[in-house]
Amino acid sequence: MDHPEAKLAPLIHVAGTNGKGSTSSMIRAMLEEHGRNIDAYHSPHLVRFHERILINGRPISEQHLVAALEHMLARNDGAPITFFEATTATAFHAFEQFGTADHVLLEVGLGGRLEA
Repeated sequence: MDHPEAKLAPLIHVAGTNGKGSTSSMIRAMLEEHGRNIDAYHSPHLVRFHERILINGRPISEQHLVAALEHMLARNDGAPITFFEATTATAFHAFEQFGTADHVLLEVGLGGRLEA
């Protein structure tokens, strides 16, 4: 995908064994309180898949999610890809295309060799 992270706003990468969701939420709340627009990628989602990808602090719209997913699948050209890789690539494309963020907040997902 030609390093989509290079086209994004400055990244804040949250990692660790426990508390990533809480830490991400706290960081996002602090930045938004100071007027910053935040794109974010979380996992897992609680209710709807759309919660994983936040554009300007709100869950990605159905229209934008479908467009980003279709773009990612077309770029992947049928190569083997895991669910987490597909989700991460979709999020990065969505941030690039639809976000106007001051920062992008990313949670580490699976970790290790399975991380995207």
